[in-house]
Amino acid sequence: MSKNSFLIVGPPSPLRDQYELVVRRRMSDVIVCADTVCARAWLLEADVPAVLVLGAAADNDTETFLSEIRDKHAQVLVFLMGSSETEMLKLSPDWYGAVVLPPDMSVGHLERVLFPAASGVPNLAPAPRMGTTSIALDAMEYPLHLGRAKALFESEFLKRVLQRERGNVSRAARTIDSARRNLQVKIQAHKIDVARIRHDR
Repeated sequence: MSKNSFLIVGPPSPLRDQYELVVRRRMSDVIVCADTVCARAWLLEADVPAVLVLGAAADNDTETFLSEIRDKHAQVLVFLMGSSETEMLKLSPDWYGAVVLPPDMSVGHLERVLFPAASGVPNLAPAPRMGTTSIALDAMEYPLHLGRAKALFESEFLKRVLQRERGNVSRAARTIDSARRNLQVKIQAHKIDVARIRHDR
């Protein structure tokens, strides 16, 4: 087993197979486990820099597994892709320091998130624990005008944060470390329909 063994955990599915191919294009050693029992064994056996957890693992033990990674393998970067926003909220990704990925992420976008540099090694910036988490945005094209590109990014970013916080503006403001009033101004400026976000959850 090489030094960098990427671990993918999730029930067998065509999507899991596609994601495995994405990682294999960049890394020679990829371990695929259908459940967290298998994944725990590999975490003890191999040098695993990153784990991609796809939805609830087959044994429905995902929450305990994430706690163990946080407590015993703090150096491991966790990418968490749930089948729904509700599942992500139930798992409380903030607590585990996981990078949250949207459930319908394209294969190309996943590759850019996992491997932002041309080195073929996962983005191994230290995973923040017990606090801040990340949100992956859908792949987008931005205009070649800085002001418009920033506005488009900010709008999409705020929508994702509000979806994650189920339309709760106060919680969203705390999540992004912003004053609630400032966030309200940005929501109005971008014409974000918070009531609809609450209704769609």
